[in-house]
Amino acid sequence: MAQQEEPVSPPSRILHVPCFDLCILVVMGFSTTIDVAYFKKSMEETIIKHPRFSSLIDIKDKKRYKLAWKRTKVNIEDHVFVPDVDPNMEFPDKFVENFTAELSTKPLDFSKPLWEVYILNLKLSDANSVAVFRIHHSMGDGVSMTSLFLACGKKVSDPESLPVLQTKKREAPKPKGLIARFVLWLWTWILTFYYTVIESHRDLATLIFLKDTNNPLRQPQLLDKARNRYMHRIVSLDDLKLIRKVMNTTINDVLLGATEFAVCQYLKKQYESCGETNQNFLKNRRIRFVVAVNLRDSMTVAGLSDVLEKGKKLEPGKWRNIVGSWSIPLKKFDDPLDYIRDVKATMDKRKMSQSPRVQNFFMRLVMVLFGAEAAARVTRGLFSSVTVGVSNVVGPSEEIILFGHPVSYISPTARGFPLGLIMHYHSYDKKMVISMAANEALIKDPHELCDYIQKYLENVKQIVLQNLAGKDGI
Repeated sequence: MAQQEEPVSPPSRILHVPCFDLCILVVMGFSTTIDVAYFKKSMEETIIKHPRFSSLIDIKDKKRYKLAWKRTKVNIEDHVFVPDVDPNMEFPDKFVENFTAELSTKPLDFSKPLWEVYILNLKLSDANSVAVFRIHHSMGDGVSMTSLFLACGKKVSDPESLPVLQTKKREAPKPKGLIARFVLWLWTWILTFYYTVIESHRDLATLIFLKDTNNPLRQPQLLDKARNRYMHRIVSLDDLKLIRKVMNTTINDVLLGATEFAVCQYLKKQYESCGETNQNFLKNRRIRFVVAVNLRDSMTVAGLSDVLEKGKKLEPGKWRNIVGSWSIPLKKFDDPLDYIRDVKATMDKRKMSQSPRVQNFFMRLVMVLFGAEAAARVTRGLFSSVTVGVSNVVGPSEEIILFGHPVSYISPTARGFPLGLIMHYHSYDKKMVISMAANEALIKDPHELCDYIQKYLENVKQIVLQNLAGKDGI
């Protein structure tokens, strides 16, 4: 293989099979109007220097999907577009939704590096302009792209410094004494083995026969008949941290609980509109979420900055699509807090399992034995068997300047998954951006789901504050 070529990793090869062709969409809001010439110049000085953003896909064996990244010279004019829009239009937010939905239906041009940016200088409800990024998923996953964007940016508070990810983690206290530590290690190993076996068997059953019940959010025969609509809702990250602290859980648990509540409310309304009055509408119905899990260490923001500024090579194994998943069942509760409590209990068990790594190993084995197309069909089969997809990416801890402009929010999502509803959570400064990809044939008013999530979080916050006030008064 030529010096300027690099083989495409097995997981990324799968993403070029037509049945599982995935594309990342990022709607990035800016606080100011975008200076197009300066934006392009900044991109030329940063992101274009990344190997993936300056490489073509070179097909070595089309039948077996053996591909390579081949470095090429990038013409910024072939990648950054400025559609002619009316800056004084009546409903700019609706226009951006329609624009992104229509954009997602168009294939990327394989004669150039697989990314594009569309600049829309429109004043929206939460930004003064937006840039819509379209990036083929084989170029990297959400974690990789977030780190790369940060490596291209600077802090608003200190324009000479790189942004920092919100990566603070709480560590569980370790027992004192050698015997206590050994007992904890042994018990942890036993639980890990047990939950890995259980979850791996569940994954295998899901692939073969354990499909979700068809419901208003899951009707496979309709998925390919309509496009997805993309939107987002911004909530307070501080509110989520408050709920997390009081309930002794994680922010992801809070968001998953809110999403479960929203889906329950939506399904209840849909079933009632069909004449079903049973409050326990989940009885005899299997409805699950699939939660994406990152399986590798990512390159640091500083490391990626060295790739862009000093021409260093990407660290082996730290720029790939290596992802697994967990499934969690949808349940209905009367107490709003029980949604979060149940998610925490379920996720604590899932986190003990190594089933996502078993999935990854199984996918690679299928690829070696039967090829990329078979592995893509297996991966698609796992996703198409459930109802809702969920992923989360940690963003910068403070506001950033990207491509010469201050960012207001970052809303990532994806196109190509065989799911009627996909939720993405992305933190930015003191905001949590909840992004949604909803199939238009299944979900007529996706904003309704966003409303349910927002109202739920506001309600839980009030309950938590009341509980705190009651404790203080005792």
